[in-house]
Amino acid sequence: MSKCISPLEQTPSGAQQLGNTWFRQGCFAEAIAQYDCALALKLDDADLWVRRGNALQGLALETRTLEIRTLETRTLETRILWNSAERIGAHPAVAGQRNFAEAVSDHLRAAIASYTTALQLRSGYPEAFVGRAMALYHLGRYAQALENYDAALGIRADYSEDWYGRGLVLHQLGQFEAAIASYDRALRLDPMASKAWVKRGVASQALGREAEALENYDRAAIAPTRPQPPRPHSSWCQPECSG
Repeated sequence: MSKCISPLEQTPSGAQQLGNTWFRQGCFAEAIAQYDCALALKLDDADLWVRRGNALQGLALETRTLEIRTLETRTLETRILWNSAERIGAHPAVAGQRNFAEAVSDHLRAAIASYTTALQLRSGYPEAFVGRAMALYHLGRYAQALENYDAALGIRADYSEDWYGRGLVLHQLGQFEAAIASYDRALRLDPMASKAWVKRGVASQALGREAEALENYDRAAIAPTRPQPPRPHSSWCQPECSG
């Protein structure tokens, strides 16, 4: 747990409020620090553990974005590609990418641990199941992700995003018909969910149903674009994010 020295950090609600503010700004490391302050005072708060897990997932995806951008700006000499695997692995640029990947995995595993703690405190907590499903998905653990989406949907079946997430997992498992069925459930709840139409089209195309895929892409094209909440890299938050 981090050091909590400001007056607001001396109460669980105050520290959580600060954490929520940092999270909304996309400053995930700072949000985690504040949730840790709150948990130091109220360790049995399942909602805090879920929020901490969400911030850890945000930090993981932020790190992955930074990894991609770093990779795009680096150019390895052509001769490196012809060297032995051992020498390539020792190259600073490749080693840096490996460090990024390890950091992403560490953050996601920590997020899973937070969601698991939340579920130990409050069984049947759909947000914790969904959060854990998403983290497992990003780790490529699709069968476990599916189990968690199913658990969440067994508690609440009226969330379009949960059905969409379940569809993504089934898609990765190569179960395209089942994925389409999940996208259909998502679209029944939210007919204007353009990303669900797109993914439904991709799954239809994978099954060789080209006309159906085209129809889905057309539906996605006419769906209104919805503004997404900003999720900036923490360096973009400066000077709001602490150093």
